[in-house]
Amino acid sequence: MIALISAYGLAALICNIFACTPIHYFWNRNIPGHCINLMVYWFCNAVFNIITDIVVCVMPLPVLKDLRLPKKQKYSLLLVFALGGL
Repeated sequence: MIALISAYGLAALICNIFACTPIHYFWNRNIPGHCINLMVYWFCNAVFNIITDIVVCVMPLPVLKDLRLPKKQKYSLLLVFALGGL
């Protein structure tokens, strides 16, 4: 997950920088140029970030479930980690 999120972050950074050609067209629409469909890009970026956030929040739960702890303590620990998703 670290590699996937890091690679996507680098790709998103490059895409953000070069979303418009020339780059200054993003701020000044009076010069000739064009941009990618920014609304689609932003929605795709949001979907990817939401999915990876959910996966990162859920990843420790199976490991915590297998711990040898009293049930009350184990469920309390699972609850604390699950609240991190909020």
